[in-house]
Amino acid sequence: KRMDEQFPNFSEAYERIQQHVLLALKGDMILRLPPLLFVGPPGIGKTKFISTLANISHAPFKMINVSTLQSESVLAGSELHWGNTRPGEVFNLIVMGQYANPIFMLDELDKANKSMRTPLAALYHLLERETAMTFQDLSYPGFQFNASNINWFAAANDASLIDSALLSRFHVMDIAAPSRDEARKILQHMFEDLRASNAWGRHLVPTLSGE
Repeated sequence: KRMDEQFPNFSEAYERIQQHVLLALKGDMILRLPPLLFVGPPGIGKTKFISTLANISHAPFKMINVSTLQSESVLAGSELHWGNTRPGEVFNLIVMGQYANPIFMLDELDKANKSMRTPLAALYHLLERETAMTFQDLSYPGFQFNASNINWFAAANDASLIDSALLSRFHVMDIAAPSRDEARKILQHMFEDLRASNAWGRHLVPTLSGE
């Protein structure tokens, strides 16, 4: 199923991504999306849209809930002076993984801990292509690797709560709640997925009634 049919309220985002897919097909076959921030009310499919995109593109996918971050170690690793130092998720997916252009999703970006800048400090480098090309994990000082091909997505309910310097690094897309007709289409697709993913699904009618 086409993503614009599954997510009719994401038509602008779908078209933007499709443009970059076409550019990749005409170029070096590497999908390079600008950092995209989806802003809209909760429960409208922001996370589902991004995870579905990762699934159909067969790209490694990592979702990080920003509201729970206490330090930048999740993204950029921890420094060597800590006894339990370990690399961050960026290092793990690129250096230890098979693909250089995974999909990262930063959920609830507007709920970052306001008392400390540290948890998101690495993003100021990772979201800029030039600086991301020579990124260093804190647990491997002096070792640089290219993180510029990561496709970054973020989701938020209120963009005004995001630091302006960080916000400027994203292409912001306002996602509206689906209309009544769009909601019907979304529910039908969800129902079809439910039928297909469960053995007992064959006992259900293929199409939901209007009621």
